[in-house]
Amino acid sequence: MIIVVMVAGWIFYGRPDAPSEASTNAPVQAPAAEQGEAAGEANKEAAVESPYLLDHLPFKEEEVQEISAGGNELHANVPAERQFVLLQSLRYTDMKSALADPIPAASRKPIVLQFKLADTNFELTYDLTGNAFEYQGKYYYADDQVLLLMQGLFHEREELASLDGLLEQARVEQEQAGTVDPAPLEAEDALVDGMDFNGWEQQLDKAQPEDIVWAKPFYDDGTGQVKQARLFKDGVLALNRMIVFTRPEHQAADGVKTGIGTDGVTAKLGPEALKLVSRWSYKVGDYYRFHVYFADGKVKYLALSQPL
Repeated sequence: MIIVVMVAGWIFYGRPDAPSEASTNAPVQAPAAEQGEAAGEANKEAAVESPYLLDHLPFKEEEVQEISAGGNELHANVPAERQFVLLQSLRYTDMKSALADPIPAASRKPIVLQFKLADTNFELTYDLTGNAFEYQGKYYYADDQVLLLMQGLFHEREELASLDGLLEQARVEQEQAGTVDPAPLEAEDALVDGMDFNGWEQQLDKAQPEDIVWAKPFYDDGTGQVKQARLFKDGVLALNRMIVFTRPEHQAADGVKTGIGTDGVTAKLGPEALKLVSRWSYKVGDYYRFHVYFADGKVKYLALSQPL
């Protein structure tokens, strides 16, 4: 296992292709020392030595009040409940292992992220093409959650935008759900086209370049590796520890596929599942590995996941 207010003009945000920097109309204040000047200097030294991008920015997660972004004739506000996606990615973006090659000017799609703090604003450029933050002239890959959030906000690819919406809806519903411990499915009932997650991963790794219609890099902070999110011609989407099936030609047990209703899924897989409005998750062994996502009462996606 698998971002954001339109710049009305450069006067407010600065040039979209400008390096990330503090907003000129309100200087960023250095973090206050915890216990005197000596403690403040120690904090600065620790931040410089830290490999994580957020520690090099002039604010902490809890100081951010709003995040907006804009550029390339796009604009959006990051919903308050999604701000953690950006901040978490910045927190775990290792500036050595997530370092990206320079992005050619001709292919860049810079988005200026503006972090509103109590007394000032800070601007950081994110490139939509490369899924990378720009800081002091260098690029660092964001994780796949930022990738999905940006797709959801800017609809660069509609398949990913709608998936982002359902994943977020399921996340909110999961937080509100009670404790459920359904009986597991038989392993063969959770296969898609006869393969589990590992089988699909091996098959997709053998795909030819012409089979891929869309690909973007992302940083996996769990492994410290740069990977690729890929959308294939047959509608299969490979994310971080998650493979999503968007078309009915890919089926699970007894014809569970996109387009059928909730009654059809229950009839084929049984009632034992963690059931949210937007997602039903099925255990295989001790972990939830097979998921059915719903929109308007119909299956929108099937997904296989790999637990950490």
